[in-house]
Amino acid sequence: MAKRVVTFIKIFPIPFCSTHSLYLHISTILQITIPTEIRGRVFGLLATISACLQPIGLGLGGAAASLVGKNIPLIYLVCGTCMALITLGSVFFAKFRRYVASGPSELHEEGALNQRIEEAASTD
Repeated sequence: MAKRVVTFIKIFPIPFCSTHSLYLHISTILQITIPTEIRGRVFGLLATISACLQPIGLGLGGAAASLVGKNIPLIYLVCGTCMALITLGSVFFAKFRRYVASGPSELHEEGALNQRIEEAASTD
């Protein structure tokens, strides 16, 4: 029992350190940079995608539990590590840094937002 408590204490902060803080910042940036006319549609799409991915995550979690012999702390550790790596990876992603660094006035200038969208679409 003591081993499980120690494992829980070690693993518990991982998601809060990466996912929630990153989502809070991204949500704020999206609210500032997305034009008012389409903001509801964008956030509706994000909510729909999130809701559609939940059953897939549950299925993958069940499969992972079967593969590792129901060693749930290991699954939490791996998932938390992946979330932390994704968060750290976003810090080193140059386009994301430029997007975060640009202020709302820069993005809402006449044509600046459309130009950035076209640049992003041409590189993909």
